[in-house]
Amino acid sequence: MKQSDSYSQAFLKYVSNRFLNLWSEQEINAAILYVDIVGSTKLATSLNSEELSGMIKVFSEEMSVVISKHAGFVLKYTGDAVIAFFPELKEFGNMADNAVRCARSMNMIVKHSLNPIFSSLGLPRLSVRIGVDVGKNRIVVLGSEPDLIGHSITIASKILPLAQPDQITIGEEVYKMVSPELAKQFTKINPDDKRWNYTHPATGKLYPVYFSIPVMQISNINRKSTS
Repeated sequence: MKQSDSYSQAFLKYVSNRFLNLWSEQEINAAILYVDIVGSTKLATSLNSEELSGMIKVFSEEMSVVISKHAGFVLKYTGDAVIAFFPELKEFGNMADNAVRCARSMNMIVKHSLNPIFSSLGLPRLSVRIGVDVGKNRIVVLGSEPDLIGHSITIASKILPLAQPDQITIGEEVYKMVSPELAKQFTKINPDDKRWNYTHPATGKLYPVYFSIPVMQISNINRKSTS
């Protein structure tokens, strides 16, 4: 365990490594989730190193716990980001649903739990963005720890920057797999959006992505559908 890791982070990473080592060098289906802090470079210039590292540590700890509560595992910590995977196991339910529900919970915790605490301490509020995709990933051992390599990891990392603060971006494979209740909370990317031009190697076509709709708009949609 690194000195900068909390016991909960170290334990959850240990559990993740144990899980991956069971299928070393094999492929697994999993939903991949990236969550990172928006504007971390700006934070670094406005906070001293102790304040910044403290905020990132608290953020990483809370995200790790949320991931574990949604049948997911922490894959790695990369600076101000946390990468998680949600494996396809019968006992765990729908992996895409698990990942998207986890993403929703992350936004709620940052907004309603972490930010009030940070504000009370005179620290800036955080915003996050989240990218999720699903597919086959190969378990490999790089150095001393297992890791995942696959197109879904690549896509999740590529769609992450498309998200606005507090928004979730998902790939089409996720959109097709989630429950109708969750699917209606997302809207397809505008075809004229030049920021996205990724061609999926399996289809040779542009891979569609979807953005989460703000909670207020979802409430309005639900009221209209029941009226």
